[in-house]
Formats: sequence, C-alpha cells, structure tokens
Amino acid sequence: MLFMSGNVFSQTNFFGKPGLVRIPKPSFNEDRDNVLFNFSYMPREYSVNNFMNRRSEELFYSLNLRPINWLSVNLVITRPIDVPRIGIGDRHLDFQFYVLNQKRYGINLSMILSPTLDASFIDHNSVFISREIKLSKTLSFEPVFGYGLKANYRKRTKSMRYEDDGYQWIKKSKFGNYYLSGFFGGISINAKDKVFFSAEYDTQYINLSSSVTLFKKLNLKAMYLDFTQLTGQVSYTIFLDKSLKRNVKFHE
Repeated sequence: MLFMSGNVFSQTNFFGKPGLVRIPKPSFNEDRDNVLFNFSYMPREYSVNNFMNRRSEELFYSLNLRPINWLSVNLVITRPIDVPRIGIGDRHLDFQFYVLNQKRYGINLSMILSPTLDASFIDHNSVFISREIKLSKTLSFEPVFGYGLKANYRKRTKSMRYEDDGYQWIKKSKFGNYYLSGFFGGISINAKDKVFFSAEYDTQYINLSSSVTLFKKLNLKAMYLDFTQLTGQVSYTIFLDKSLKRNVKFHE
C-alpha cells in the first residue's frame, strides 16, 4: 500500500521537509536520490523549540533524506540564540511514512512519528492528507489537513512530579511544546515548479509564505508569521546519483 507521489518538486517547511510554512504535507519529490539541507530562523515571539519553556530566537539546521520510497528521515538541530548552553544544540529526529499517494488512491496520506529524545522539545506525532488539483499545465494548488497529538509517550523529567517514573502520556505543553497540537490545515500554490505560495493555520497562528527555486536546487523563502513577523529560510538539494535518476525515469 506504499507508493510514490506524483509531484515533481515539493516546497519545504521550516523543518526542511515537504510542507507549507510550519506544517508538513504528505506529497513529496519523486526523485529519491537526493539530500536536502535547510536553514531557517524563527523570531522569539513564534519560537517552536521553547527549551524548558523559555522562548528564544531560534536557528534550525536540518537534513532530510528518503532512503526508501515510502519513508523520509528528518534530522534537526535547534540553537536558541540567547539561551546559555553547552553542546551543538537540541536534537530532533522524526520519520515520515508516505502511506497513500494520489496517483493510485486519489489522496496523499502521511504519518509522522518522533522517537522521544531527552534533549528534544519539538517532538510531534501527526497524520495528514492532501490532494493536488491541477489548474493548468503550469499551475496547481494543494489543500492540506491534519491532526497532531497533544501528548507524547515518554518519561517524565526530574522537575516533574509523577507517581510513575516510567513511560507515560504527558502533555507536550508541559515541555513548552505547542507544535502541531490539534487540527491544522493550509493550502499551497505551485507555479511552474519554480514559484510557490502558501497559507496555513498551524494550530497556533495563521502564516503566509512565498518562495522561489533557482537552478532546481536552491530555494529561497520568505515567511510572514501571524500577519506580524517576517522571517526567512534557505534550502539546498544535492543530487546523489544523476545516472541513477535517469535510469529510474527511463524505466518508468
């Protein structure tokens, strides 16, 4: 039941995965033989990591790859700018499973699972659907809807008082984590696989974005958070084996 989507290019969210502004989407790039590097900035008022419930300006460095057609792996390092710390930053890991695709089932359906890491304050587990609608050969739009769990199955921290010290369901808000908590949705517009626009509700704010892809590898993106704050993002894709990519397209 696991198949590839029909999209040629997927706009990325601030985590460096297929998405809009802050929310993900279940469609993706057909070309699996690449690695995407992403850098984004979140201002204090719209911080996501919220290390120990402390808001801060945040820098996100991420790497996204798809080792098999139905799975992508996303690695993220977050550096709160004005929070003293030792080390490279907070680490985050999640797995996105592409369960259904539009070519065969009429919709795209994905799930994200985040294994709990002691240093991660942005764990999120969610399910979401979308459908790309073609308006012309060069223009399409894609509505996205989903739901993110409001609690994570994890151990308590030393600062929390629970009778049970083992794994249990704990509200994400206890850790300052409000990312994808509840229902979210949005829409993206794709013009010639080069210019993208999106609008979304990310369970907290209404956000807008526009981006442009240069040389089929570099994507520059401007984001407008809650109609109040401008921020930016840069993504770069490295193709691992061009000959393999040509062979895959030939056999298709």
